Amino acid sequence: MKNLDEMIALEASREQEKQYYNELKKEEMQRSASMSIHLRRNTAIDRVLERKCFDCNSMMPSYTYHCHTCQRCTVNMDHHCPWINNCVGYFNQKPFVLFTAYGLIVQLYASLILQKLFSE
Repeated sequence: MKNLDEMIALEASREQEKQYYNELKKEEMQRSASMSIHLRRNTAIDRVLERKCFDCNSMMPSYTYHCHTCQRCTVNMDHHCPWINNCVGYFNQKPFVLFTAYGLIVQLYASLILQKLFSE
């Protein structure tokens, strides 16, 4: 009998944990949707073109796209970058461009150093 009670209590705690994580997921989706709400370009046009995301069921203006890798909607999404493990969009486009520019500078510097080493 004690084993059965323990199993029931364990199952109840699992259900509570699932419910807690589902609530966290909903809050994250609402937070990402609220970011897109504050970036209104033209409210009259946005009301006409307003739509819902089929995957996360959030409000999705015309300039917002759903990333299937991140499982969230991103404002002005350019692409999902596996190097930074994030979507490149409105809020992180400048850091991404700087990251790639610095990478290019380091590559050029390293190639110049290696060329000098091997040409001697």
